[in-house]
Amino acid sequence: MILEVDEKYLLNHKICQLILEALQLSKSEAIFSIYDLKDIEAVYDLMLKYYPNDLQLWMDAILFNFNVLDNEEKVQEMINKLAYKISSVSRQIEDIRIELNKE
Repeated sequence: MILEVDEKYLLNHKICQLILEALQLSKSEAIFSIYDLKDIEAVYDLMLKYYPNDLQLWMDAILFNFNVLDNEEKVQEMINKLAYKISSVSRQIEDIRIELNKE
């Protein structure tokens, strides 16, 4: 069963991350009759869409896809996107540093 996520619950991404972690770490076998790993993947994908600049969320999603789903192709794609984001922010920080040193 693929989980349908009501977008109103995405307002607080920390709560969503907590729920995702709870689903992954649950000792209850019953949880897996309600949700499957594709549900967790779908929530991570949706959260990355809404919070594209949350580096910890990116790391959590990458590690989930790597360690749990063993989806190397998706992991490589995610790593490339994250590396680009980090590089872009790093350039912006360096530009600010240069401006500060001019003064």
